[in-house]
Amino acid sequence: GLFCGGSWLALRALAQTHPTLGAVALVYLGATTLATKDLLDEATAVVEQLGCQNLSGARWRVARIVGRDTHRLDESELCRATVETLAESASDGIIAPLFYLAIGGVPAALAYKAINTLDSRIGHADDHNFWFGKFAARLDDVANFFPARLTALLLIAAAWLDGQDWRQAWRIWQRDAHRHASPNAGHPEAALAG
Repeated sequence: GLFCGGSWLALRALAQTHPTLGAVALVYLGATTLATKDLLDEATAVVEQLGCQNLSGARWRVARIVGRDTHRLDESELCRATVETLAESASDGIIAPLFYLAIGGVPAALAYKAINTLDSRIGHADDHNFWFGKFAARLDDVANFFPARLTALLLIAAAWLDGQDWRQAWRIWQRDAHRHASPNAGHPEAALAG
């Protein structure tokens, strides 16, 4: 609420005071909600390391984009970790912010990013932040409900546009999306795996 209401008030006041500066701030803040370049660069680096049969280099690169221990991952597990991260980040870092930009502008996108950041920072079941973490995780689940499914559909459409087997992507999405512990992450992950 603070990010949504605060940014709305600040952008409105800035636009009334100086319309050009208000427009620049609007574009800048909207752009900050999207995370595309670093993710693609890191995933490409993993693929390059695997292409060179450099497992230790691939493990080091994967460690930069996942939150798990990568020291013992084999090639298949490195590929899986990369695909999972790409899929979930495509939803969290690209499609969801665009979704919220489309339905509520910059204030809604900033609110979404605040929710997503809270989940990644405190959305764990530890003793110290149990209820705060549980609330952050559930709020993130609600905020990602539509964007996760939209991401899966867009990944299937991208497969079709690229001449890939979009039917397989659809089948795997339908078969595996609900097998994930998260109510949302399984949707883009299954579609991308397919």
